[in-house]
Amino acid sequence: NCCSLNATFLRKRLISALKAAKSPAAQATASKISQNFVFEYPTIRQISVAVAGLIDPSSASADAFHKGPADKIREFIDKYSANFATREKTALLASQRPIAVFLTGSTGNVGSHILVRLLKEERVKKIYTFDLVFKEPVRGIQRAAFEDRGLPVELLSNPKLDALMGDLNAPFFGLPEAKYNEIKSNVTHIVHNAWHVNFNHPLASFEGQISGARKLMDICLESAAPIHMLYTSSVSVALHWDMRQGRVPEHLLPDPEVATGNGYAASKYTCEQVRYSFLCVS
Repeated sequence: NCCSLNATFLRKRLISALKAAKSPAAQATASKISQNFVFEYPTIRQISVAVAGLIDPSSASADAFHKGPADKIREFIDKYSANFATREKTALLASQRPIAVFLTGSTGNVGSHILVRLLKEERVKKIYTFDLVFKEPVRGIQRAAFEDRGLPVELLSNPKLDALMGDLNAPFFGLPEAKYNEIKSNVTHIVHNAWHVNFNHPLASFEGQISGARKLMDICLESAAPIHMLYTSSVSVALHWDMRQGRVPEHLLPDPEVATGNGYAASKYTCEQVRYSFLCVS
């Protein structure tokens, strides 16, 4: 729960202490404290062990806390790609059911525009928007988002819109069980657009975002009828793409090194790879 300003103060105190140390190895470590060090190691214990590992690279601390960013991405991919259920064959096709869309992140810039398109689309018979719990009703947040972006506010009165708030990591998504079961039974498409945007936080801080996406994939596999899942990724997954290789290809990038610039990019890359594993079994 440390803001950027306090993280900066803590980093400067840490560097000052290292420079003032009697040990030459500790003094040399002062220049190795990265800009995002406090966000990369967000507890006192992690900071302590990480600093110890920097001072003595041969220690157990170095082995435990200095895996490369790409290795951490691979660990998350393996963790959230494991144990997908196998979808049972069903004769009921998505095209045989009325189109019902479950949209996450409807109040942001991209989400607001997606919602407009869905509300205007006559083929879409039902829209469940799902956003984090706010202090005020989500309809008011959606209205403000539409007004800020010059979008037609009157569309929000469409009776096919069911605006919900909850938490993907909570039991039944934080919804009444009956509503949760209604969604599982009716939805034909999931558009997962919600994601926390912060370019300072490490990959570990986005684990709740990744696990929430995995729960949506599980819903698709548990449903009696097919549910299509679309996921809003980010150009940041190709942050370190080598332009000498030409344009970024329109397929999964196999090397996680391209997304090691920050935790946000790494989390988006991780979810892309997990979703590919999901598609392979669905």
